[in-house]
Amino acid sequence: MDRPVAVIWNDAYSGGEGWFDASVDSPASPVTPVTVGFMLPASFAPGHIVIADTFFDDDEGNRFYSGMTYIPSGMIVSTTIL
Repeated sequence: MDRPVAVIWNDAYSGGEGWFDASVDSPASPVTPVTVGFMLPASFAPGHIVIADTFFDDDEGNRFYSGMTYIPSGMIVSTTIL
């Protein structure tokens, strides 16, 4: 897709470093980021939406991507074509 998209999604939390006391420490508040970029074809990573921040087409018609974010499909809140 050549048009950028905005994806709102629920981020996962992996916890802090090292040991923690569960009676004192608590998990972080939920985070719902917005990622903006170019969506790769669904076949690229089944079960995920993949957003690239940059792409280019070479002289032979091949497309190259960089700056990719892989978001599990089950964490997507919304996707909007910009």
